[in-house]
Amino acid sequence: MEWRISTDKEVDKLSKDLAMWLWNVAVVLAPYDTGNLRRAITLNKASDNKLTIKYNAFNALYLHYLEEGMGSVKKHKGFISEDTMMAFVGELIAYFKTGKPGLLVNKPMTTLRVSTNTPMYHERKILSKLGYDTSSSVTADERQLMSQIKYNKLTQSNRVRVGGKKTYVRRLYRRSTNRQIDASLIDDI
Repeated sequence: MEWRISTDKEVDKLSKDLAMWLWNVAVVLAPYDTGNLRRAITLNKASDNKLTIKYNAFNALYLHYLEEGMGSVKKHKGFISEDTMMAFVGELIAYFKTGKPGLLVNKPMTTLRVSTNTPMYHERKILSKLGYDTSSSVTADERQLMSQIKYNKLTQSNRVRVGGKKTYVRRLYRRSTNRQIDASLIDDI
């Protein structure tokens, strides 16, 4: 999913600070369990007449399920198309009236942690195929890797690189707690 703001009018007010502010808004409004989804929101373009913020499904495949309210979690339905869009509109109105962005014009920070929920369906399938306990919590890094594996299986590609500026990351767990998840050991999911 991607957000674009562009104008063909001569406006000198689409600044890099505005881009950073709207990126911060998108990150803060994203649902938060492990922090992986927030980490998957990137700022891809910030020019005088265009801003592009992307929600990266390669790293957070489940973002569409949350946005559409599919599955057991309905409370996040419309978090991009309604909540974030309305926040952007409000911030843009304020920005064009005052010429000033919000207070947070630095790169957003995302805190990564271990999930407080059981693994999602595709995660349980992957963990099961690798012989891991399917009821134990996953870390943000494991969730990202399993999203990438599932995305590549769905698209039948080996996509590995995603562009754009990424958030600062802070982990509340040791990387050594991550399970070894090797995509080459999984035939189908």
